[in-house]
Amino acid sequence: MAEQTDVVITMLPNSPNVSSALFADNGIAAGLTAGQTVIDMSSISPVASKQFAREYKIVCVNE
Repeated sequence: MAEQTDVVITMLPNSPNVSSALFADNGIAAGLTAGQTVIDMSSISPVASKQFAREYKIVCVNE
């Protein structure tokens, strides 16, 4: 579904759910291309959010 939109917004209850939504085999990162935006509005640690952002950049750069 991510490939069909310019912006993806997540709002999940915890860090494992966010990680799964972003990085599972069919997760959000798998369907994104350059120029798309991911906004995470989840109630998780800022440290986890920053880590997911770093991981997302690595995934997207390597694809």
